[in-house]
This record gives sequence, structure tokens and C-alpha cells, in this order.
Amino acid sequence: MAEFKLGRIRFIWKGTWTTGTQYVRDDIVSYGGKTFIAILAHTSQANLETDLNDVQPKWEQFGDGLAWRADWAVATYYKVNDIVKNGGFLYICNTGHTSNADVLVGLEGNIANWDLFAEGLNYAGAWSTNTKYKVNDIIKYGTATYICQTAHTSAATVVDGLELDQASWNLFSEGLSWKGNWSTSTRYKNYDIVNYFGRIYFCATGHTSTATDADGLETDILNWNLLYDGTNYRANWAPSTRYTVNDIVKNGPSLYISIAEHTSTSTFASDTSNWNVYLPGLEFEDTWSNSTTYQPGDIVTYGGYTYISKTDHSNSVPSTSPTDWDLFITGFNLQGDWSNVTAYKVGDVVRLNGYTYVCSADNTANTPPNVSYWDKLNEGFSWQAIWTDASTYALGDVVSYSNNAYICMLAHTADNASNRPDLDTLGTYWNIVSATAEENSLTTDGDILYFAGSGPARLPIGSAGQVLAVNSSATAPEWIDFGFVNNVFYVSPNGVNASGYGTTLDRPFLTVKYCMDYILQSTQRHNAKALLDANIDFIAAEVVEWTDYQIANAIAPFTGGFTYDKALCLRDMKKIVKAVGYDISHGGNVETRKTAQSYFTEAGASYITGQETETVASINYSLEVVDAVLSNVAPATNYQTENSVVTPVTQTIDGTKTEEADAEATYDTLVGLITASITAGNLNSLPAEQVVNTTVFIKTGEYLETLPISIPAHTALVGDELRSVRIKPDTGFETSNMFYVRNGCGIRNVSLSGLNGTLTGANSYGTSRPTAGAYVSLDPGEDSTDRLAWIHSKSPYIQNVSTFGNGCIGLKVDGALHDGGNDSIVANDFTQILSDGIGYWVTNLGRSELVSVFTYYNHIGYLAEDGGKIRATNGNNSYGDFGSVAEGIDNTETPNTSTVNNYYAEAIVANTITDGDRVLALEYANAGVSYTTATYTFIGEGIDAAVGTVNVNDGGIFEIRLLNTAGQYGGEDYQTSINNAQAGTSTTINLSATDTANSSDYIGMAVYIEDGLGVGQYGYIDTYNAGTKLATIKKMSDDSSGWDHLVPGTAIETTLDQTSQYKVEPRIVIGDPVSGTTARGRVKVASGKIFQISLFETGSGYDPINPPTVTITDPINTVDVPLEVRIGDGVLTAPTFSNRGTGYESCSTSIDGDGYADVKQSGKYLYVEGSLEEPLPGSNVQIAGDPTVYKLVEVFELTGSGPYAARLQVSPEIAVDLEPAHAAQVTLRIRYSQVRLTGHDFLDIGTGNFTETNYPGIPSNSPNSQKEIKENGGGRVFYTSTDQDGNFRVGDLFTVEQATGTATLDADNFSVSGLQELQLGSVSLGGTSATIREFSTDGTFAADSDNIVPTQRAIRTYINAQIGGGGATLNVNTLIAGNIQITGNTISTTDNSTIIVGATTNFAQGVSGTPLALQYFLNA
Repeated sequence: MAEFKLGRIRFIWKGTWTTGTQYVRDDIVSYGGKTFIAILAHTSQANLETDLNDVQPKWEQFGDGLAWRADWAVATYYKVNDIVKNGGFLYICNTGHTSNADVLVGLEGNIANWDLFAEGLNYAGAWSTNTKYKVNDIIKYGTATYICQTAHTSAATVVDGLELDQASWNLFSEGLSWKGNWSTSTRYKNYDIVNYFGRIYFCATGHTSTATDADGLETDILNWNLLYDGTNYRANWAPSTRYTVNDIVKNGPSLYISIAEHTSTSTFASDTSNWNVYLPGLEFEDTWSNSTTYQPGDIVTYGGYTYISKTDHSNSVPSTSPTDWDLFITGFNLQGDWSNVTAYKVGDVVRLNGYTYVCSADNTANTPPNVSYWDKLNEGFSWQAIWTDASTYALGDVVSYSNNAYICMLAHTADNASNRPDLDTLGTYWNIVSATAEENSLTTDGDILYFAGSGPARLPIGSAGQVLAVNSSATAPEWIDFGFVNNVFYVSPNGVNASGYGTTLDRPFLTVKYCMDYILQSTQRHNAKALLDANIDFIAAEVVEWTDYQIANAIAPFTGGFTYDKALCLRDMKKIVKAVGYDISHGGNVETRKTAQSYFTEAGASYITGQETETVASINYSLEVVDAVLSNVAPATNYQTENSVVTPVTQTIDGTKTEEADAEATYDTLVGLITASITAGNLNSLPAEQVVNTTVFIKTGEYLETLPISIPAHTALVGDELRSVRIKPDTGFETSNMFYVRNGCGIRNVSLSGLNGTLTGANSYGTSRPTAGAYVSLDPGEDSTDRLAWIHSKSPYIQNVSTFGNGCIGLKVDGALHDGGNDSIVANDFTQILSDGIGYWVTNLGRSELVSVFTYYNHIGYLAEDGGKIRATNGNNSYGDFGSVAEGIDNTETPNTSTVNNYYAEAIVANTITDGDRVLALEYANAGVSYTTATYTFIGEGIDAAVGTVNVNDGGIFEIRLLNTAGQYGGEDYQTSINNAQAGTSTTINLSATDTANSSDYIGMAVYIEDGLGVGQYGYIDTYNAGTKLATIKKMSDDSSGWDHLVPGTAIETTLDQTSQYKVEPRIVIGDPVSGTTARGRVKVASGKIFQISLFETGSGYDPINPPTVTITDPINTVDVPLEVRIGDGVLTAPTFSNRGTGYESCSTSIDGDGYADVKQSGKYLYVEGSLEEPLPGSNVQIAGDPTVYKLVEVFELTGSGPYAARLQVSPEIAVDLEPAHAAQVTLRIRYSQVRLTGHDFLDIGTGNFTETNYPGIPSNSPNSQKEIKENGGGRVFYTSTDQDGNFRVGDLFTVEQATGTATLDADNFSVSGLQELQLGSVSLGGTSATIREFSTDGTFAADSDNIVPTQRAIRTYINAQIGGGGATLNVNTLIAGNIQITGNTISTTDNSTIIVGATTNFAQGVSGTPLALQYFLNA
């Protein structure tokens, strides 16, 4: 083996090779991009190449590589594989050398020593002169960048620029360079941008600009492109100045823009051809001067006027030179007193005595009021002291003469004989200003003297509270009511109930009652309204008698044969007078429109078709009668007299009342609305409703009122503040109603108190009514037909009001008070603190909407009655006896009626008994009646089962019905037991060893073999030994020992075994008929109660009047089941089979025949027929003979198109003892009393009135949640609420108890109809904490889950698979296969027969016992 020495393998790194260095063998150095290893010791020479290429080489190349040397440099030694950058290229050295020393020669001088390594770009900065540029050098020149395509040295001067070598460059990218303002003698490059007097230029060709400003950029215009055509403001125009296009200058007040390059002349006027007006302007030049040159837009004053120059001019007088001047403003220039030596200009104002004048034309020495030169500006007074003869007087001079003062009306010279003031009776020269005899003008204390016309006048003293003001025409003083606003009234404790009060704040009414009566009567045209009210019967009587007269005399448009309803005409005329009278006295057209509408149906058809013309004629004649009534004169003709009316209605004439000036015209206009609609036959021309709203402000204080108080329509009572305004009944009115409300009225910001009553005795529902009235209720009007009281368009609105009282009502809405309208009141923030009262009572189809409405201590918080409806949100019922109560229905509703259909079904087979293969017998729940034939259909896994003969009995028992007599439905403590027998014979059975019954418990009870050996056998237990489990059996058919069989004639099994599944149940024995066959049946028990009695033989010959006795035997039951035997004809009984089929492990049976099952219906479903209308969910359901009011939850199986049949789901369930008879009437009502509460709160309901609640102490009565909601007589309350414990309820459907967290859903009212699938998520049932997520049909139980419940079929499939299909795992106490029985660890046979093992047996663990002993014996 060769020797390997590690010490010889070594290399020493020496870094970069250097000259004059001692190197030894195995030293490694880097040289350039390569590494070399020394092979001989030596001292290095000038370069490594010398030693490498020596005769005796000192080095060997160890590794190849590259060395980056950055930019190429002059006079530098470069080694092989050195890489340098030269311009935009990389070169790699192929021969070591020293570079040349001339930078201009560059690397190219040694190009043979270099290879091109990589090509790139080299940014060389800005272009410069005398610079060596290489290929791919990139420079910036101006704003552009260029790339060198030919190496060269650049130009020597900037003036030559790059352009000198343009061919050596390619444009790389363009750019722009802002150079500011253009300047002379400047080198500009491509893409330079300059500003030249507001215009922006772009250099297209590099050049040097001209040397003088005078030449400008225009000299080199071909080197430039215009980039933006802008403007350049050059201030005021100046002569001898160079201007370029778009220069803007100011000349005078205006701006001008240059339209050509030019040098300006000496004046702008001579230079105008180079300019356009850019913006005309105005400039104030003060007072006009004839020596000033004016430009257009100059403004001067001349006299009192202002002018604006239109041209360039001078010495042109403005007032007379319209060519050069326009009048700009007419004004005044005050010049003091007129002088005949002053030259006046237009607009100058002078005073001459008491008058002032304005100059209208330039003039001198023309005395005002010379209308050619002067206009009168103002009249005034100039006091001239005592009148003197021969004095000169001018207009406005005032003088005193004989203690009177006079004013000059015409300039003149005084003449004692002709124009002295007291002699100038015509007022030509003088008018009296004041007279000393003032007592002759003033007559009453408080009169005021003022000047009117030519002399003094008296202003009588005004009414109390009025203030002095100037009249609307500004000619005289007058007294007015301060603060008066139409339809605004005031009531205050310091007021007065009298005419002249109530309309201003300082003169209010004293009581609300007086104010309301005042407004109700009229707010305007009081006299006309009073006259109409007094004569309404007279007017109507005259109109109908006029009509009779027209008919009798065949006066057009009437004919002698025209007939009409005189009573209706009389009624309608009164309605018209009443409605129009209301509108003329209250404003608007509301009642007139209603009257016009009353002539038409809701669909728009006229009620008086064919009588329109005659009706309009009669109404138009009424205008004549009304005119006479309003004028307090008799009509021209009294037609009651003409027609000899025995008891005429007389006219009331009241001379104290004079109709208002516009009353008649307004009346006629309103009546015209009615007649126009009747004539047109429609309401298209009827104008929009005009409503006049009235507001009554009730000031702070307490008011004792006579009750009741009717609030007129569209009138709002507004108190100062809820707690500062209190309205109470005056003595003797404590049980009256307080406020009657009408359409559109309101009550706000007041407290109402003082009503005091008691509770009446309880009604049949246990609720009472207070004896005192209501604080707020609908106005009954004169009677229910009084349209003025109806709620037509806007419900009365009660807001921010509190009531206090005992045994009274907060708000009552009684729909029976009105024959029309909406019968509604709405309220917000309305609080009722009424001990033993009713907070809100809505009855007789009334309606009310309540928001934030609260009740305290009331007997009933909210009460809806007789079809009334309350809709409330965010309210509460606190304390008191009951929270929210709904009682009764709308008795005027036409209900939807139908009848109970107890014949809806075919005969019902409760159970089809098989032996696991064949059909044995049928058990009828209801065997039906009236059958003559029927078809039986067997449904199951088997095939071929068929009935050969349908057997029908007369006098058969078709049903044994369970009753609920004394609440004993199903009886008590009945027993049943299902198990497998231990053994049995033809007369005995050994019950299961696990059976725990006492020996006497089963005596007389029935036992049926339901599966396994002996299936179909039955009998009753004669004796039973609880120790041995042995029961002896007797036949039910004849009481002999042994078994009967469901299929008569079938052989009885003599041996029963553990496959024999038995059922012990109460035995039913039905008495024999007088003649016929005996019925036989079975009893079904669950939870100690009998829930069904079925019949497998229905018997015949029974008497329905004397039904048989039915005995049910169960030794331990404590309460016998009450029942009814129902007997009929055509009753199905056990059929005769032609084939009992095969493969029927289980089976069900349906029947289709010509009879029906007579089924008494109880529970949640009810079949009905003959419904006049489609039943509506949510309706009340009432069944004849049943006091219960049911709710219709859902409608199923709806058939027909009217009448309808359906299956109704109702709640609560129909009780057994209330099962309706066939054809019993069913009544559905949708208009039931209703309270709907959203977000409602109940607080301690049941604690009683104020005293009983004892707030804030402990109440006498405990809260009773059952009284929070009461539904009586079909009334319904729908609600979401919380109570004092925070418990949340959604009606009776869903509750959440906050304390326990328990949530409850009422399944009876939970409809899932139409759902294809119902996913409950996770549902926890019972107290096991098991959460059910799914109901499964999987018969393999593959999920192996604690959260899935299998269906019956899934369980059956699983068991069949385990037992019948050889399942590998079966956990049971005893397993029987054929006769082989395995119990615990013992294998035996059920009949003690021998076990035959037909195959070789391998005992892997050995054998002990008898076989082992036998083996020993044989071996011995």
C-alpha cells in the first residue's frame, strides 16, 4: 500500500503579487483576475509575466479569473483578464501592457491589447467643448439627451455647440427647458422654452438670438414654434414703446390688447389701429372741466347729474352733448337758497321759501317753480311770522293771522283786499294749518287731534288694549289690536270671557270652555253665521216648498211629472247650509267639499243621476233665500205660504246683527262648488281642500272648567308647559267627559286632573268600567250623523299630556258615535295616572295609535272592546289590576261561516296485524257508516293480500269514543305489558321472568300473542302466579280454557316459546246485541291512560238508542275511562280475505268506498266545508255550542273556489268534551277587538290601584303575570314585552326567562307548512344535556353519534340486518335461533331437545365436564 503524507499537501496564500518579494514553492498569489502557484523559490521581478516566461518559469497558473479595474486610465499597467470601462463599453485585457498617456487618444491607442467584453451606455453628463466622446456616451444638451454613434472630440466653442457634430449624435430622448424671458445674444437649443411678452415659444432650431431688443424674437421667428398664446400686461400705454401681439395696456379707464407688433406713436388716438378694447372700464374724473381730454368710460359730475364719456374728446358740455356723453346717474347737488345770479346745472337743488326744487335744464335767473327749468322736489314749511300786506309769498310759506296759521298754496304778492288768508275761502292762496278752536274738534276723553286735508280732524279713542299706528295708506293715524294674528287665541287666568277678548295676548279669554265655544261658533263673519244658524230650518223649508211649487206649475226645468224624495231634499239642504255656514265662519272649504262629495259614491257615481238639473235649480234658489236671511228681510215670495203649509217654519230676523260685507258673496262661491260638481256629474272640478288651522295658547295657571269642552276641528290647544298648565272640572262636573275632539284638532303640554268616579261591578269576563267620564274622547256632535264632528282626514293628536284621577278614563274612542269618518285618535307621550281607571279605551270599531303612552294604577291600562283596535309602541302598563285587555268582537261584521265536516275521511284502520308474513286481521279506529262496498289497499313490503268479500253490518259499532267526563279522559292507572314468553301451552303462558306484577294484577286482563310462535292467538288471564309467572288462559269467545285466534279456524299452537311475544292489556267486553253478532275490540294504553279503543269485529244488530254495556277489566286501574258507543248502519267489519298475501312483515291499510268515517274532531285540526270565503289565518274561530274562541293558525287542504272546504289548524286545541257535531256552524271573524303592542313594558301588574299598590312600599297584592294580557270573548292581544323581572315574551309563542335563561316555543302555534326541510341547529332536550342535530333514516347507524336520532324505519332496518342478516355484534340477554337458546354462557334448547352438531368441532381450549369423564372411561 502506497504511503500518503499529509504534511506535503499545503498551500500558502500570499495575496496580490508584488514586485521585489521573496516567494517560495507553493505560495499562491493573485495577479489580475488569475491565481498562480510558485514552483520555484525566487524574488519577483518587475512583473509576473517576466518570471512566468523565464527560461526556468517560476510560476504556474493555478486558477483563471477576472479583475475589475474600473474606468480606463492613461499610463497604467494592465494585466491579462483585467476589465475596464471605456465609455459605454467594457473591455478585457488580452495582453499585459502599459496604456498610452494621451487621454484624447484613449484606450483606442492600444486597442489590439483589448477585447470587447460587454456593450453598454455611459452617461457623460452635460455636453462640453473639447471633450473626447466615445460610442454609446450619453450626454445632456439643453433638455434633450443624445447618444454618441461616432467617437469624436467635441467642438471647441459653445457657440458652435453640439450642432457642429450633429452627425456624430443620435437623439436619445426629448425634453423641455424653461429659460425664462427671451433675451438677446443668447444661445438657445432645441426644446428651450421662453416667455416673450406673455407668449410662450418652443425652440425648434438651435441658434443665438438677435443682439437688439428692437429686433426682438420676431427676427428669429423661424427658429421658434408658438406654444401658448398668452397676454402680457404692460401697465399704462406709453408713447415710443415697442409692443408685441397680446400686450395689454391701460388707457383711460379701459384695457386694450395689441393686435400687431409695433412701436407706439406719440398719442394713443393716433395708435388705435394697433389696439382692440380688451375690457371697457369706468374711471371717475371728478367735476367736468372744459380743459380736460376725456376717454370712453370717464365719469364726471355736472350739476347734480353724473355722465359717462362715450368718445375721446374735450370741451364738450355733458348736458347738451349726447354724442360724447351718456347720462349715468340723476342726482342732486345742493346749492342752498335760490339766487337769480347763479348759473344752475341739471341736478342742482335749491330752496325757495318752504319748497325745494331740482334743476331740469341749465339756466340762470329763471325763478322756481318755472316748470321749463325746475321740478318741485319737496314741499315744506317756511315760517314767515305774521302775514303782512304787500309782502311776497312763495309756496310753503307759513304765516300767522288772527290766531290761526296758514300755508301758502300759490306764490303771490300779499293784498289785504284780495288774498288775505282769512278772506281766501276757496284756498287759492292759503290753507289753514291749525286753528285755535280745538275744543270744537275733540268731543271725548282720549280723543286725538290730527291734520286731515285742509284742517284738523278727530281720532276717537280706541278700544282697550289697542295701540296707535299709521293706517295702511299712510294718510292718518288709527287704533289697532297689537299682536293680533288670524286664528290665534289666548286663554289666561287673568282673562275675560267677553266679546273683544281672546285674540291678543294682553286681552285673553278666562276659560278654555268659553274660547272653544267662541271658535266653534265662528272665528269670522260672526253675524252671518248667527243668522244662518237661526234660520237653517226656514231656508230648507222654503227651498222644498219652492220645488213643490215649480213641479205643480211645471216651471222649467221641472215638469209636472217630476218626483223626488222631499225628506231627503230637506235633509240635504240643511246639510248644505250647515256646511257652508261653517266654512264662511271659519275659513276654508273643508265642509263644503264634504257636502259636494256626499252626492257621489266612493266609486264616483252620482246618487241623483237624472235629477242633476232640478237639484241644482233648487240649490240655486236657496241662494235667494239666504240673501234675504243675511239681509234681515223676508224673501220676495214665501213659498210655505204659497203652498198653504199648515205649520210653516218662520224666519228669524235679528236687527242687532248686520251681515259682513263679503259674507253673501263668499256663501255663493262655496255653494257654487257643490252645484258645479253636481252639474258635471263628477268631482273633477272640485278644488283642493283648504284648511284653516286655529291655535289656542293656554298660559300658565289652573283652570276650573264647565264640562264637556268641544274642541273645534283643526284647532290645537297648546299649553305653556306640561306641569305649569292644569285644567280641572268645576264643581259638579267631576264625572263628566272633559274634552271632545274633532278632525285635525290637538291637545299639547297640559295636565288634566279632577275627574273622580268609582268602578262598576265586574262583567262576565271579570273586568269593570269606571263611572266617571273621559279626559279625551270623540265628539258625539248633535248625533251620529253630524258630519262636523267626524274624523275625516286627520286624527286628533294628543301629545305631552298627563292625566290624574280616580275611576275615570284617560282617552276613549267610541266608533259608534259617528256614522262615518275614521273614528280614531292618536297620542304620543300621553300618561294616565288613574287609580281604578282605564287608561285607553277603544270600542265599537274605534282606532287608536299610541307612542310612548304610559298607564299607572289603572284598573285596565289599554282596553280594546267590540272591534276596537289599539296599536301601541314603546309604552307601558304599570301597577293596576290588568295590563292590556281585548274583549269581544265587532258585532256588525258579516262573518265568514262554514260547517264542521265530520265526514271528511274514509273508515280508519288503526292497526293491520300480520304474522310477519300474512295479513291476519284489521283493527278499526273508526269503521265508518253508510258503506255498501269498499276497496281495501294493503301497504307494506309484502304482496298479493286481497279482500274477497267486503262485510258490512247494520246496527254495527263503528267507534267507541273516549270522553272527558269530569276531566277523566282515558281513565287512570291502566296497565299494559309487552315481553317475550318463557313457555306456554294451548291453555297457559309463562310470562317473562322479569315481569313484576302481583298475582292479582293481571286477573281478567287480555293477552295477545303479537309475534313469534302463536302469533294471532288471544285470550284473557284466568289465574296468574307471580312466582312461577304461569298464567292460565281462557277464550274470550266462550270463556272456556284455551286461546281464540284472530283468524277463526286457525290451529292453536300447543307449545309457546321465547319467540312468542305477548302483550297484556285491559280486556274490553262489549255487550251482546238483542239479535246479531257481538263486537270485539282492543284497548291501547300509554302512560296509564287508555288512548284508543279499536274494533276487529264491529258486530251487528245494536240499538243506537240503547247501546251495549262496555266493560274494561284492569284490576289495578283507579279511574274508569268514560266512553261513548257509536252505532250506525253500513258499518265495515272484518273482511273476508281471498288472499292474505306473503312477505308482510308489517302492513298498513287504506279504505276507499261509498261510505265515510263519522269522526268527532278534537285536537288542533278541524275539517270544515261550505266556507263562503277563503279562510284567513289570524281569524277568530268560533264553533256553535263551544264557548272557546280559537285562533286560526294555518289553513291546509283548501279546495273549491267558493264555497271552500279546508282543514283548519286552530289554537288552543279543541277539547274532547267540546268535539263539535257534524254540520255545526263555524264562524270566522277577522274584525275582533285587538291590542297590538311593540316594545311594551309591564310593571307589577296585579298589584291594584294607588292605595293597594302602596308605592313605594310593599304592595297589598303580589304581581300577577297572568293579568298582563287578557283576551276575552274573541279579543286578541299581540305583543312583544318585558316585565319587571326582565322576562321577554312574544305573545304566547315565545318566552325568555331572564333569571333562568329558559326559552320556550309554543309548538301548537308554530306552523311549518310548506317547509321542505326544517333544520333546528342544535336542540337540547330534557335534562340529559344531549344535543340533537339530526333525525336520520340511515339503517346502518354508521355515524355512531350521540347527536342523531334514528327514525322507526331506520331502527327496524338495523335490527333486521343484525338478526336476519347475521350481524357480527348482537348484545342481548337471551338469543334464540330456531330451538337453540343462548342465555349467559349456557347453550340449550327451548324444548329440551337434543342439539345436533353436524360438523367437525375443534375445541381449541379443551373440554371439561361429562365429555371428559366419558373419555377417561373409554380409555380405561
